[in-house]
Amino acid sequence: MRWDADVGSDVTAVPIGRRLGLTLVLASALGVLAFGWPLLVDAGAALDDATSAPVVLALVVAAGLAVLLVGVNDGGLDVKAIAVLGLLSAVGAILRPLAAGTGGVETVFILVVLGGRVFGPGFGFLLGSTTIFASALLTGGVGPWLPFQ
Repeated sequence: MRWDADVGSDVTAVPIGRRLGLTLVLASALGVLAFGWPLLVDAGAALDDATSAPVVLALVVAAGLAVLLVGVNDGGLDVKAIAVLGLLSAVGAILRPLAAGTGGVETVFILVVLGGRVFGPGFGFLLGSTTIFASALLTGGVGPWLPFQ
């Protein structure tokens, strides 16, 4: 992590370089495609059944791991950033079922948005991905809807 002493400076846990930016764009495009492919597939096509959702989940998880690995290889993601990512993901995973949609606000996304704002968009992407995945594993909410979240 880069911690600057002056007050108006950025704190960036995962600085976005050229490779990480490209990986984030590809992972985000995969997520949008995973969300929108049911709208684009004709009835009776090979991807029409619900059995392809685990494959989509595996692709989205692989894209998240690719973002993590590129962040580590570029030298922008160190041990401290991974520790903060794990801690915030665990807090978000526990917070999600406790305050699920209370008053129409999903409080876990406040944590994800603030984490992305404080530590940068690369960290926010990883935080959102790991929080939703960990929460689904804790609550038994792994199903065909998980890749689209």
